[in-house]
Amino acid sequence: IVGNNQCNEKSDSDVLCLKNDPNICDDGEIVYLRRGSSWFMGGFMSNFCGTNVLFNGLLKYVSWIRRITKLHYLEESDESCQPIDVEPEPFYYLLNHFPSSCGKYTVNKIAGGHAASVFEFPWMAIVLYREDGSDKLSPLCMGSLINQRYVMTTAQCANGDPFKPYRVRLGEHTIDQEEDCNANDEEDCAPPVLDVDVECSLGHQGYDHGTKLNNIGLIRLARAVQFQDHIQPVCLPGTYDLARTQLPNYIVSGWGRNETRQRMKSLRKAIVSSVDETKCRTQYALFGLTLAEDQFCAEAGAGSSGNSCHGDVGAPLGYTAGYYGTQQFVQFGIAAFGTFGCREAPSVYTNVSVHVGWIIGNIRP
Repeated sequence: IVGNNQCNEKSDSDVLCLKNDPNICDDGEIVYLRRGSSWFMGGFMSNFCGTNVLFNGLLKYVSWIRRITKLHYLEESDESCQPIDVEPEPFYYLLNHFPSSCGKYTVNKIAGGHAASVFEFPWMAIVLYREDGSDKLSPLCMGSLINQRYVMTTAQCANGDPFKPYRVRLGEHTIDQEEDCNANDEEDCAPPVLDVDVECSLGHQGYDHGTKLNNIGLIRLARAVQFQDHIQPVCLPGTYDLARTQLPNYIVSGWGRNETRQRMKSLRKAIVSSVDETKCRTQYALFGLTLAEDQFCAEAGAGSSGNSCHGDVGAPLGYTAGYYGTQQFVQFGIAAFGTFGCREAPSVYTNVSVHVGWIIGNIRP
């Protein structure tokens, strides 16, 4: 293999540049690579004959080949992202996997306004997806940072049908704005956002597309992130008391769309109220939907635009609560779905406390 600089700078990261026998100039010629006792197709000739020749590498096309051929042996396999059923006792193992300094939140910021302050929700994550053959990344889901390697979201976002999560953005507040500063203090600014590639992702093995039962998933980052003021983990409801906690109000945050379907640029928040389970089930029955046993409902008050109805899938819902002796922000729900009208029925959330054991059983160091 010849380096790119020695190949007349005609190659890029998706191209193999090899020395060539000038007498062999077949268009479409295949190059094979050996790994152990197995041979793999590495690329095919794409350019000129002579001393050097360029081959298109196949790595970038594997997802396209997989989608077209449906070959089972091309399916991605990663032990760290294969969901398992084993669920250890959650409250015993929790602090072994998650930082105790999670959920840093200033209590007096809870009330007032829909615009979130910079640093207010440092666990917010935007999940980016790349369509096959495109370099454009689309923010289709949200999530929350739970430790240095994992983001929690819904199963539908983690499974990524039809596209897998490609990258996660952390520390964001106002999308497409170079520097995020608090409105009341222009000198109180956050460091730049952090984009981290996705190593792999997994949705709950029991996820039901119809009822959205077990609608929870994990995204494993390609590297551990360093916590900063604008990048912090949220707490999980991993104590017996928190697992039984049912609060009258919660806070939901995200960059979804408002009732006119306009995407919000700045991070928003809203206080939402718990909805009686029977009432919520009755309302969704009108749409032919049956709520799953691991779901609960919440809605914004009259005159508020806080429901997570458009584009907020995967957004965290939580509130400050007692966490090992201190008041910290705990995530109790993950935005799963809502109605198209925003006001026609409450938003539905996956109950995180039901799945703490699954989370612990499926994360790796």
